[in-house]
Amino acid sequence: MISMTYIQCNALLSCIFANREWYNYASERKSLRVSAPVGLQRSSYYISMPWKFAIPFIITFAFLHYILSQSIFVISLESVLANGEIDRSLYSTTIVGFSTWPIITGKHQTILQLPAVSYNLRSCTRQESRIKIKCGL
Repeated sequence: MISMTYIQCNALLSCIFANREWYNYASERKSLRVSAPVGLQRSSYYISMPWKFAIPFIITFAFLHYILSQSIFVISLESVLANGEIDRSLYSTTIVGFSTWPIITGKHQTILQLPAVSYNLRSCTRQESRIKIKCGL
C-alpha cells in the first residue's frame, strides 16, 4: 500500500513539475534540459523533479517504509526443558505480533504528509498556464 502511494505521489509530482517546466518555456526563453549538457544546455532532473523536492520525498517514504516494517513482526515461541534442550512437542508455536508505536507514528506521518503534498501542489501549479500536459495517472 505504501509503495503504491509512493508511485502515485511520485507520478503526480513529476507531472506537475513537467507542466511547470513547459509553462516556463512558454513564458520566458530558457535552454533545453538534456542528459549530457553541452554549451548553454542544462542538465536534467533526476526522476523528473527538482532535488529540493525529491530528497525530502524519498526520505519521507523511506522512513514510512521503515516504520511499517517495525510495526508487524513474527514471534516464535518454543518450550525449553530444564537441561536446555528445546521441547518441540509442547507449546511450540509461531505467532504474529504488532507494536502500536510504529503504527501510530506512521499514521501521524501520513496525516502530516498530506498537507505538505497539497501545499506543493498549490504552490507549483499556476492558474494562468496556457499549456496543458496530459498526465497519464
